[in-house]
Amino acid sequence: MLQSVTQADKFFNDIIPLESKITKRMYGDSFNLYKGPVGAFYCEELKSEAKDYISAFTKKYINDIEMIEDVLNMQNSLENLALCFIKGVANESLAFSSIGKAYCNSVKYFYPFIAFARNKGEHNYFDNLCQLYAIWSDRVNKINLKCKVDLQQKDLEDMLDQLHGIKDKAIKPLGAE
Repeated sequence: MLQSVTQADKFFNDIIPLESKITKRMYGDSFNLYKGPVGAFYCEELKSEAKDYISAFTKKYINDIEMIEDVLNMQNSLENLALCFIKGVANESLAFSSIGKAYCNSVKYFYPFIAFARNKGEHNYFDNLCQLYAIWSDRVNKINLKCKVDLQQKDLEDMLDQLHGIKDKAIKPLGAE
């Protein structure tokens, strides 16, 4: 349990501030974090939106060593955190409740860089990151879907209550008793 808390602490105190630094710098440069779809984590399978993002980032920051180092540090930090959970050093289910959704969002923002560094059929960088993202993103999606279902079920129950509260009234025709 202590390792889970330690990893969550690293996420909050190291990864989030680094992501914030990168984000502020990008927004200040009128450049945004990646908000496109996340697909397979392989360079060969990058969709055009992610490829375009990598191309635009490269043009913008090709000579900015600090930005490139920060993005690499971000990827490595996300991988390091995932390593502890995937290898069982820390309990991922304990940490998920506090950092799971935010971790998945961080991976999404840096997806093009992560996928760009990976090739099919090779020993790859960021394997632990990709595995943890798969587990946690499925869990986040399941929780979100359950919340939507619960809300719709509540709405349906409210509508059924209203329906049962409406009394059918009929007008009797003249001469009918």
